Amino acid sequence: MRRLSNDARNLLSAAAAVARFRGAQECDTSDLKVAALLIALHPGVALYADAAASTSPKQLPFAADLEELLTSSHDELGVEALRRLTQGL
Repeated sequence: MRRLSNDARNLLSAAAAVARFRGAQECDTSDLKVAALLIALHPGVALYADAAASTSPKQLPFAADLEELLTSSHDELGVEALRRLTQGL
């Protein structure tokens, strides 16, 4: 797994919260898009879903394209790379 910048870690954490909120079985790029928007609109806000009510697995996996980005090299992963993924670049 790649090292993550603080911003990338925060975005992935927020994306996982979004995925849990919708009861997803994996975190995907749509969750990244929503999380990025929420962070941009409300910087510093914490996103906490009701974990007890979620149908998501306790260990929420990442979608294949996101997993590939996270494991494709040993370079630090920045938030820009995550945003490019959400734009299909």
